[in-house]
Amino acid sequence: MVNFSGVNGTWTNCGSSVTPWNTGMTSEEYEPIASDFNNVAGMSEYVGADANPYDYGWLVELSPDGLDDEVTKRFALGRFSHENGTFAADEMTVYHGDDGANVMLFRSVAAEAGDLSTATLYAGKVTQMGGTGAEHYFQIEWIELGTATDADIEAAIRELDR
Repeated sequence: MVNFSGVNGTWTNCGSSVTPWNTGMTSEEYEPIASDFNNVAGMSEYVGADANPYDYGWLVELSPDGLDDEVTKRFALGRFSHENGTFAADEMTVYHGDDGANVMLFRSVAAEAGDLSTATLYAGKVTQMGGTGAEHYFQIEWIELGTATDADIEAAIRELDR
């Protein structure tokens, strides 16, 4: 059992992984449509306050420890229908997919090893390359989407609270 109340709950958690520094990373998938606050009416009832749809659709880092759970939504890694995050050995790079059909492959690169609070988000442009069978391969071009901090994105979300 993990206490997610400090981050206003979580949304449709699916897939999880372990960071190189041994914390858990769970994925919020199928994020609510943010333009319609009615999409989170059930969450409002659950948390006992008006829920904000922008609070959901993130990777969530956690270190469960009974009543002292450390839970952090990793806003700098982007908001979409996350499906698992996989970590590179450099402790800075996270590869994560968007759950669904005809969706995206993302890469986030943290500003500092072991600290995901500031990151640059990239979308993968995948190009299928020649041949068939063993000669068939693909290339990925990483398109930079922007750099952000958890604190800046959370502040913007709080401005939308009702």
